[in-house]
Amino acid sequence: IINNILDFSKIESGKLVIEAIDFNLMLTVEDVTDMLAPKASEKKLELACLVYHEVPCLLKGDSGRVRQILLNLGSNAIKFTEKGEVIIKVELEKETKNKVVLLFSVTDTGIGIPKNKQKTIFEPFIQADGSTTRIYGGTGLGLSIAKKIIEIMGGEIWVESTPGKGSRFWFTLAFEKQNTPDDAEKVYADFRGLKVLVVDDNETNRAILVKMVEGFGCKPEAVANGEEAIKIMKDSAQS
Repeated sequence: IINNILDFSKIESGKLVIEAIDFNLMLTVEDVTDMLAPKASEKKLELACLVYHEVPCLLKGDSGRVRQILLNLGSNAIKFTEKGEVIIKVELEKETKNKVVLLFSVTDTGIGIPKNKQKTIFEPFIQADGSTTRIYGGTGLGLSIAKKIIEIMGGEIWVESTPGKGSRFWFTLAFEKQNTPDDAEKVYADFRGLKVLVVDDNETNRAILVKMVEGFGCKPEAVANGEEAIKIMKDSAQS
C-alpha cells in the first residue's frame, strides 16, 4: 500500500523516472509468473504465460516498470478470481528494424466488470463495486498507477469484460531492440521436426504448450489425460 501511494505521488508530481536498459522480455514475464504463482496456487487457480515465438525478447526499456504493470494486473486478476485461470500473453503488434510495439494481455475467469464501470476503474481510489473493497481489500490505486505508467511509456491500456465470466486487460508498449543478435534460432534448429506429445488436463495450458513447441519448429500432438497419452505412445512405438 505504501509503495502504491509513493508511486502515485511521484506520478502526480511528474517525478517518475523511466529507464532505458537492456533486458530479456521472456525472463521478465517468467519472473512475474513466478512471483504470482504462490497466490494462484493458494486459490487453486491455473496460472500460465505465453510470449509468442515471433516476439523479439532482447529489448531496451524499463523492465522494472513492465514487471510492475504485469504484477499489478496479475495480482488483481488472481484477487478477483475464485476458480479457473489467469493467463499472461505477449504478442507482436508491429516491428521495424530497430523497434517493436508489443501487445500484452492479462486474462482471468473472475467476477468481471460491468460495462458502465469499465472506464472508472482506472481512476485513483476507485473499484468497480464499493463492496469489493470490503471483500477483497486494496487501495484502488493499482490500475490507476498501471495506466499512468503505460501512458508515460507511450502506450495505452483498455479492458474487455463480462460480469460473472471474467476480464481481459490489454496494453501496448513500444521498445527498442538490442543490437546484440539473438542466437535463439540456432538453439531451435536442434528441435525442428521433432514430434512432441503435450499432456495437460487444462485446455488453455495445452494450447499454450502447443504454441510454444510449434515455435521451436516441432510437431505437437496434445491430449487431456494420461490414458490418452499412453495409448498414443504405445501406437507410436509400434509404428
